[in-house]
Amino acid sequence: MVNNEQKMFNELKILIVEDQIAWNNIFKEGINSVITQYCNLLSIEKAMCFNDAEKLVKYNGYDIILLDHSMPYEPRPNAHFAFQVKYPLGYKLIPAIKKRNPSTFVIGVSSLKSEELGIIQLPDMIIGKNSAQLEYDLDKAMQEYIKLRV
Repeated sequence: MVNNEQKMFNELKILIVEDQIAWNNIFKEGINSVITQYCNLLSIEKAMCFNDAEKLVKYNGYDIILLDHSMPYEPRPNAHFAFQVKYPLGYKLIPAIKKRNPSTFVIGVSSLKSEELGIIQLPDMIIGKNSAQLEYDLDKAMQEYIKLRV
């Protein structure tokens, strides 16, 4: 982590793509805790399904996208529950994300290993859904993001 007086970025725009409300909020809290140490102004948007994320990606540029691997096509009324019908759609957004802005840093969220995903294009980094390790993982992601920007 960096000293609050030495912020590396003036502004960062982040998109969280996560269909579970609890995890959406956990990710937002983690981002606010960690990434604000690296920037003066932080803008966070959320999408809870593939279609909403696709629209946001198409019309907005983001510096960082936290992208869940598995999600529904459309919003679900009971987004609190993890056992809804979901599909491995999230990472299918990566080509559109990179087409819109090749420098967008995509942090994939998955419990699967890279070789198990079978996806054409993988995110820049993959983290798991482990709230105890989230801040560590986000800090590690920021270190990777900085390496790519320097």
